[in-house]
Amino acid sequence: MSKSLKILFFCIIGLLSGLAVWPVIEWILLKQVWFQSYLILDMVIGAAAGCIMGIFFGGSEGLILNNRKKMLTGLATGAVTGTIGGVIGFLAAQKLLLALGNYFIHSVVEYQQVAIPASRIVSWLILGIFIAISEGIRALSLKKVIIGILGGLCGGLAGGFIMEMINKNFSSIMFSRLTGLCLFGFMISFFYSLIENRLAFGSLRLLNGKFKGKEFVLNQRKIRLGAHKNNDISIPDYTEIAKRHAELRYKGGKVILKALSEKPVRINDENIDEYNIQKNDVIQLGNAKFLYQN
Repeated sequence: MSKSLKILFFCIIGLLSGLAVWPVIEWILLKQVWFQSYLILDMVIGAAAGCIMGIFFGGSEGLILNNRKKMLTGLATGAVTGTIGGVIGFLAAQKLLLALGNYFIHSVVEYQQVAIPASRIVSWLILGIFIAISEGIRALSLKKVIIGILGGLCGGLAGGFIMEMINKNFSSIMFSRLTGLCLFGFMISFFYSLIENRLAFGSLRLLNGKFKGKEFVLNQRKIRLGAHKNNDISIPDYTEIAKRHAELRYKGGKVILKALSEKPVRINDENIDEYNIQKNDVIQLGNAKFLYQN
């Protein structure tokens, strides 16, 4: 999958996550008499939205890589971080609303037009960050966590603002929530993908075999390649691939490829033990060939 197709895929996942959240929130709102206060209601809505969107976002990387274990762990991590983010986000929104309520105590209009929308945007912003960092937490990658924070911050802010504008300008509340949630999910996915590509130090594109054309974005300081599914780049459907075949390290602006097994690692048809790879180098592990681009 190319970079552009990956961005498109992520954006579709974001749209679908909003679509999946919408009926759940509508059902919770129909049952709001069950809740003792609006604070509890908001926390439940936030937790539900975060859990569902986190599941969609967390499992997407494993789905793209066709890695069942990464997908399942991503689903679980996304559900947990999304739920926590939803609760924290909506609690923070309530605290901000109380503070702004005291500030705008003499102006009902400013309270309704400024305080309420601002507090809601903050809740969605925090939720967006927690959803987007789920992949970094799953991968135990600080770089991916940073990408998630930046992507979630931008996407959550943009998505939250759009949701408020839609709520303000559309007469149908249900339709505005549906549209807003879909666009919120879209924005998180779009900004995450955009920032991931901007901060990546390169990519590997498979040149042959079953997954010819599949592209792996390199955005971690240490990336292991091999046949085992626990590798960062797993290539089990090729021959002569060791379980832990090679490792890429990004250090000081250089991308170093190091062999990890007795099976050969080739750069441009020459065997290497360790090599500083350059743009357009062809890397061969077993019968799998990759083109490195930056």
